[in-house]
Amino acid sequence: GSIAVSAEPTEVTTVRLEPSGPGRRSDQLTSEVQVTFGQGRLEIIQPKTSSFLRGHAGLDLTVTAPAGSRCKVRAASADVGCVGDLAELDAKTASGDITAASVSGRLAVTTASGDVWLEDAGAAVEVHTASGDIRLREAAGDVSVHSASGDISIGTAAASVLANTASGDVQ
Repeated sequence: GSIAVSAEPTEVTTVRLEPSGPGRRSDQLTSEVQVTFGQGRLEIIQPKTSSFLRGHAGLDLTVTAPAGSRCKVRAASADVGCVGDLAELDAKTASGDITAASVSGRLAVTTASGDVWLEDAGAAVEVHTASGDIRLREAAGDVSVHSASGDISIGTAAASVLANTASGDVQ
């Protein structure tokens, strides 16, 4: 499955949930997802009994939110892609790549197995991956990135940088 977040110049938040492929449980998977919105907070929860890993079909989630929104993602197995301007990003996956275009505030990413690509961070950046490459183009705050097995590439950092990998190159 996948999770796509688009922070755009809009006042409307939309959610689209679709099966990522054919499968006998795709209708059941989508019907089990709970979507709530209250007090400016959108919450999308899939019961653990039917996670993105189980069944023959995965789920693709697409969220369009106003630019400047904060984003918190928790997923067992899904690629997470964020475009547009987010105020904050806090993403954790067991398996899956995580990408983000622009985050003006705090950026914290953890994945056990997946690559992390970050374009523009306006504040502190903290990234952990057990197995995966980390690429950061530009950061305005402190940078702390760790990979047990993967390459690390940091373009420009305006503050301190701590980058370490047990098995990989650091640039």
